[in-house]
Amino acid sequence: MQCPRCQQDNPPDHKFCSECGTALRKPTTSYADFQPSLTEALEQQSAMAEILRIISTSPINLQPVLDEVVKSAARFCAAPDASIFRLDGGNLRAEAHHGLVSQSTGFLVPLMRGTVAGRSVIDGQAVSVPDLQVETEEYPEGSALARQTGQRATLSVPLLREGTPIGVILLRRGEAVPFTGKQIALLKIFADQAVIAIENARLFTQTKEALEQQTAASDILSVISRSPTDVQPVFDAVAESAARLCEAQDASIFRRAGDQLLFAAHHGPIPFGRVGEYSMPLVRETLNGRCVR
Repeated sequence: MQCPRCQQDNPPDHKFCSECGTALRKPTTSYADFQPSLTEALEQQSAMAEILRIISTSPINLQPVLDEVVKSAARFCAAPDASIFRLDGGNLRAEAHHGLVSQSTGFLVPLMRGTVAGRSVIDGQAVSVPDLQVETEEYPEGSALARQTGQRATLSVPLLREGTPIGVILLRRGEAVPFTGKQIALLKIFADQAVIAIENARLFTQTKEALEQQTAASDILSVISRSPTDVQPVFDAVAESAARLCEAQDASIFRRAGDQLLFAAHHGPIPFGRVGEYSMPLVRETLNGRCVR
């Protein structure tokens, strides 16, 4: 510590100058020293708030949220490329992407330990590789892909729902510059926000579907109450609701009459003939016949 009077250098634990006895003061940190980190923290909070705003305004439309997550993750983690993959059976399906690496939505990557994203999902934890191109033995498939795309430093964080991986967020750099602990921690926050968006959309869709089903059931019961002796309006309402709620283009109802199935109601474009006139034999060689038998 330098004396302000005689400029003598003193050990940092001295309170007085060993040369002239002047009281030593520890250097103070000014607001300007904190300004860059404060600005960065404010920008990060703004990005998080924007993601939450999009979630609230698009409860079912998940794509705008995931697009904003990868864009913000790439920016604040100093990565030129970011992707979100969701678990789809034995594959990881690309859901969102920001960067120069060529990658289309719906692109499938096999779930295997030989890729950084695959290992992150299988192990349920973050995986950071400083230079994926040289990791030919540890990550053979990922290393081969990295050499094709020119990517080196790679970071992957799983999307965890109640501790179970449902996908992954992946960052890539063209240089072998490792991701810092701070960047890994920040990416985990972005992964959590992606999970919130996915869960919010899933629960909202489930609630919406449940309400639609309850409404359809109520409508059918209303038709029954209005037509206690005429089943045709009820069958028509059932066929229409079944097609709509099961996302089918066509629905038909058949009634059993001895060894025949009589055409009782229809909704959709497939021609079957006139309701009440068309019939088919009740045999196992037809789907309807096997279902009844």
